[in-house]
Amino acid sequence: MKKRFYILLLISFLLSLADVQAQQKATPKAGEGISTFLLRHNRAPKKYYDDFVELNKAKLGKGNVLKLGVTYTIPPVKRSAAADKETPARKQSSKASKIGTTLHEPLFGKQLANVKVTSNRLAGACFYVVSGHGGPDPGAIGRVGKHELHEDEYAYDIALRLARNLMQEGAEVHIIIQDAKDGIRNDAYLSNSKRETCMGDPIPLNQVQRLQQRCNKINALYRKDRQNYTYCRAIFIHVDRPQQKKADGCLFLSFQ
Repeated sequence: MKKRFYILLLISFLLSLADVQAQQKATPKAGEGISTFLLRHNRAPKKYYDDFVELNKAKLGKGNVLKLGVTYTIPPVKRSAAADKETPARKQSSKASKIGTTLHEPLFGKQLANVKVTSNRLAGACFYVVSGHGGPDPGAIGRVGKHELHEDEYAYDIALRLARNLMQEGAEVHIIIQDAKDGIRNDAYLSNSKRETCMGDPIPLNQVQRLQQRCNKINALYRKDRQNYTYCRAIFIHVDRPQQKKADGCLFLSFQ
């Protein structure tokens, strides 16, 4: 009896050791937070965030910030009877991210309106893509020869390209600022207009009202989306060049 007990104890120890050794580990990419890191490794942030912090608390920076070059332990997948049942959220995200599905988004323009889903890497994720300014507000204005360059046009074009790429990766995407005519453009210089709307509503000139309008749209969508998606983020895009600084670029702001 005693011999059998020790054999069972040894087997139990070896199994637990194997579990520890099999724990998945990885290093974060630049700009990743815990939620993004977990999502990349197929872990729902709401379900695994606390487990991740507990496993890696000695390696996290102030405010639970991930450090580049540091290897973090990914929480093991939780198994339960409930997990085997497909929830409405999984059904929806599964449907939205089915590889090979062709989605249709007229805002991308006639030639690019059809979007083929090529990956499910972002399945279960929902993004609200917002290009800066628009409507009566052109944003920053630059000039190249006879061409007047309006920030809102370039931010909008980048927003459309980003939205399309996210959809290809299996994400649900809401394009908040919209222009029914422009689509994705490949012109050297983009023509200017004031047609942009906030999902069909005229954009106010007043900055506070303009920002509040966008927030209201996103919040209304989020109240429904939070029931169906494990990861929801708003991305605000501006294209600016600080005065007297030799630095051009596109600024992506993600609100979490």
